[in-house]
Amino acid sequence: MFETKPYHAECFRCKTCNKKMDGGSQAASYEGVIYCRTCFEREGLHQKQRQVKWTPKASPGGSAAASRFGGGGTKCTVCAKTSYAGETVQFEMKPYHASCFKCTECIKDLKASETGAFEGKLYCTRCFEKNNFHRKQAEVKWTKKDGEGAGRASTFGGGGTPCTVCNTTVFSGEAVSYDMKTFHIKCFKCNECQNELKQSDTSKFEDKIFCSRCFAAGGYARKQASVKWTPKTAAAASAAPSRFGGGGTPCTACNLIVYSSEAVSYDMKIYHVKCLACSECKKECKQSEVAKYENVLYCQRCFEKNGLHLKQAQVKFAPKASSSSAAASRFGGGGAKCTVCAKTVYPAETVQYEGKPYHSKCFACSACNKELAISAAEYNAGAIYCKKCFVERGLHMARITPTRAGAGAGASAEVAAAPAEAPSS
Repeated sequence: MFETKPYHAECFRCKTCNKKMDGGSQAASYEGVIYCRTCFEREGLHQKQRQVKWTPKASPGGSAAASRFGGGGTKCTVCAKTSYAGETVQFEMKPYHASCFKCTECIKDLKASETGAFEGKLYCTRCFEKNNFHRKQAEVKWTKKDGEGAGRASTFGGGGTPCTVCNTTVFSGEAVSYDMKTFHIKCFKCNECQNELKQSDTSKFEDKIFCSRCFAAGGYARKQASVKWTPKTAAAASAAPSRFGGGGTPCTACNLIVYSSEAVSYDMKIYHVKCLACSECKKECKQSEVAKYENVLYCQRCFEKNGLHLKQAQVKFAPKASSSSAAASRFGGGGAKCTVCAKTVYPAETVQYEGKPYHSKCFACSACNKELAISAAEYNAGAIYCKKCFVERGLHMARITPTRAGAGAGASAEVAAAPAEAPSS
């Protein structure tokens, strides 16, 4: 579809160069004929199109109908000439010719995403910043438009949102939002060193904002952790504070309140960042570096040094007491059992093969007892073999035994399914 007319994809070609065009963005139309953008400009059709004088269609409704349904399109904001749909660029709800949509200073062609406007003039991003128009724009004082009444002006005007720091109006182009509050970019500074902040590098303590460096240097993280929460007074009922307040979640290690900015979750429990530490060497750990044994946390080094990974593998699971044996079998039972030794297999040491679980140390060749990788294993009659032993015992022959002459399909399947006997030495 182009200018409300349908075309075959094969027929949608430039009249001059016969180039096939993929879509309407590559095409332009003049007097009902379509051209590619290159030919359209090379033949000067964009200039001719501007000089066309619009004549209203004759209509039975008279001049009123003509003025309602005609009029020559939209007027360009710069040159005030008619701008047709195929050459119009919209910016801040105003129409421009593509050729008129240029930077006022360097006369560079603009894109709507790279354009800034100041006092009705257009600028590219570079010229806009070079002339400090973003600063000047921030200093513009808003004046209410004359309205029919004070109530109307206050309803539809008002200058936007006030800044949390200086209490003057914040325009959308200079607004920073942090902790559900609005700031000017220039007002969003560290309370200590007065450096301008980024949202990702900001922390808050007692309604003051700090950069991460000053927050750490002032020990505000520890002060924040030691703050005691006091529930707000509720006029409704004594149950209301307990339902909607309560001071957050207590840390599993120290039982003090954990705020969201310092919370770490491990094994479905909440800790302070500083409390997620090895119980032996006291080193603070990341979640990926923590191991747990009998509800005590260890770093990976201390966990292996004390042989806890071996002790954990030897733990026997005792099913929880239950009102009936059916419930015990459904909700307890020690997890999966190893196919070879029938002992419990923990997820970290499980090898799944042919739909059965094995300990990694039990997943070994039945003949030479060599530990195997899944890709190096072969399976026959419930036993696993390495590839070498599998071939030496002729077990691979069962897969390739040909159908005997005169035997039916059933006989062939029987031969293929039966394991071959090991050759005598």
